[in-house]
Amino acid sequence: MKSPFFEPEEFQCKCDYIACIDSYNFMSEGFLQLLFKVRAQIDFPLVVTSAYRCKRHNKDVGGVPNSSHTKGLAVDVRITSPLDRYELIEQLIYHGLSFGVYSNFIHIEKKRGDPQCFHGKY
Repeated sequence: MKSPFFEPEEFQCKCDYIACIDSYNFMSEGFLQLLFKVRAQIDFPLVVTSAYRCKRHNKDVGGVPNSSHTKGLAVDVRITSPLDRYELIEQLIYHGLSFGVYSNFIHIEKKRGDPQCFHGKY
């Protein structure tokens, strides 16, 4: 799936395990379509710091068991500007995506049902 705003490798597992080469193919196409729509509506880049994670890497980085990252349904994006955060959150809600706000990034995921907002660690 192509996007003018992202490279496929941005969604790949960040581990060094050989099994994770081309792991960006494990990202949910429906989730990526929504993320691409969000990105098209904002005037700043989204820097993906974490996307797909294999279960082993998820454990290594302290991710929660059964994380949406391991299902290709989540990304973390670096974002610190309050105005950019507001604009991004507005678009996430509009497109039905859930999110968690942390000190220097926003976790974005697709959950069943209505979008949810949860607060991370500051």
